Amino acid sequence: MKRILIASHEAAYHLEALVKQLGYTATLVSSGSAALQYLRNDTPDLILADARLPEISGGSLAVRRKKVARLSHIPVCLLVDTYDSKARAEALVCPIDSIVLKPYSASFIKDTVRQHLNRTSFVPSSQVAPAVHAAF
Repeated sequence: MKRILIASHEAAYHLEALVKQLGYTATLVSSGSAALQYLRNDTPDLILADARLPEISGGSLAVRRKKVARLSHIPVCLLVDTYDSKARAEALVCPIDSIVLKPYSASFIKDTVRQHLNRTSFVPSSQVAPAVHAAF
């Protein structure tokens, strides 16, 4: 079964529920350091991370995972508040696979998760920054 790490300082139980509805296993952590601790011992198939995590940002988490061969291929979707221009600008220079703008719809999250886990080329252009998103 595919495993997804959800790193969010906000109540992200809705994300966890959406992931489970798709039939995947979800692990929810509330800080960047907790995400790093998880990644020391486990290898998820996808990481959904808030840009503004406590202690270590989602962007920094993406950078650090690229430095570890076992983790470097794992796609990272960065969750960014639509009105946080600083976080949006930082996301453009991070080694991430897609940006998900908040607030987002349940169907969009499901499509994004499926896209990365199934390696399809579907990209709902209304909520992903096209210059950043690429299916590798």
